Amino acid sequence: MPLREFEMQFGNRLRRMRKAKKLSQEELAHRAGCDVSTIGRIERGEKSPRLGLLLALAEAMHTTVSDLVDCRPHTPAQDIRRELYDRIDGLVEKGSKQKVEMVRMVMESVMPYGRKRDRG
Repeated sequence: MPLREFEMQFGNRLRRMRKAKKLSQEELAHRAGCDVSTIGRIERGEKSPRLGLLLALAEAMHTTVSDLVDCRPHTPAQDIRRELYDRIDGLVEKGSKQKVEMVRMVMESVMPYGRKRDRG
């Protein structure tokens, strides 16, 4: 994959994850220790983060670097599951324990179905 294409996909992935966690660009920049303009440029695919910033972004969003840079195509079930996990993390960060428990119950009821479909 050409670098420019990867930068665009990575920027889109970062934006989706940030929004799923209900973080503003300002909040993510503060947590990662960078300028808000840097987050904007990365999300637009205009800039690639250096390794140190990549680590800080992953930590700020409570995820792994590998999950953050995973721009491979996914099945719709995988994308839905990933988005749900990101949203659950956002709820946990905001302290909504009741909402988190409700979402976990829903996730547990649908996860066996999603896992079977991903295998086949």
